[in-house]
Amino acid sequence: MAKSEVRTVSVYPFRLTTRGPEYLALHRRAGDPDFGDVWMAVHGRIEAGETAAQAGLREVREETGLTPASFWSLDFIEHFYVLSGDAVELVPCFAAELDEKVILNAEHDDYRWLPLDKMLKLLIWRGQRESVQTLHEEIAQPLFEGRPINPFLVLSLEQHRK
Repeated sequence: MAKSEVRTVSVYPFRLTTRGPEYLALHRRAGDPDFGDVWMAVHGRIEAGETAAQAGLREVREETGLTPASFWSLDFIEHFYVLSGDAVELVPCFAAELDEKVILNAEHDDYRWLPLDKMLKLLIWRGQRESVQTLHEEIAQPLFEGRPINPFLVLSLEQHRK
């Protein structure tokens, strides 16, 4: 029987512009053995002793060079089956509001800030598209419109720093 594992996190950076929310897509270098030549958000492994939220903040800093202005739980779990380990991977999802210029690390060779419709077309995995749609509906668009957001989604940056 397949086991369930939580070993990685996904973080979906966004920013608010005068036109509306935009979402960050990072392009993995073509030579990357796992996901080369694929557009995605911030993803990475949870290290020993880290919570998923701590891993998410660390991965944002590593992959964008930035510390989020705000950090949110997406109340969404991506999931997929890993044949080689006969495991269902569960991936906690977060959102990070960024407001500065992205500084890419060695994993990526390009980035784009995109409106929702273009971001959804660029992502190849359904779970990632659903994560961005959730971010848009529950956090980014309400922030842009000045509507209230579920206060339980807001995560304290100080509490989750390692």
